[in-house]
Amino acid sequence: MYEATLGASHPFTLGARSNIATYLRGTGSSRAALELTDRTLTELRSALGDDHPFALSCAVNRANCLHDLGRYANAQAQLRDTRVRLVKALGKHHPDTLVCQANHAVNLHADGKAEDAARLQQMVLVDMRGVLGEEHPSVIALREWRVQDRDVEVQPT
Repeated sequence: MYEATLGASHPFTLGARSNIATYLRGTGSSRAALELTDRTLTELRSALGDDHPFALSCAVNRANCLHDLGRYANAQAQLRDTRVRLVKALGKHHPDTLVCQANHAVNLHADGKAEDAARLQQMVLVDMRGVLGEEHPSVIALREWRVQDRDVEVQPT
């Protein structure tokens, strides 16, 4: 619908495409999701800049695809870069920034870096609990060592 109304390169169309890639990943099609996410991230960065929240959410989701494919070092590099950009764009305690850090802890854990993962997990849990509350789904996911996706919140047309 966005593409027909707004065009293929409109930020809302690209945001919706990022969300479709997330759904693909959720069905177990991580390789296809990564391919779609890579194309979408390139276009979002071109249209909006590297530090726009749409591009940053897409970058977090790209790291999740890499995680699923066992490319932990690549995922960790993506998450480190994205976290720096998220802090600059949204702040240290924004939920998107916290989820990025949480996903980094999960990646470290999956990569066998248990001490680093546990240390980061505990730091992020303190911040997440303060911002989101103890029973928030993001807090629970981090306690259970699960990566979290970020939806791009596009507007209705």
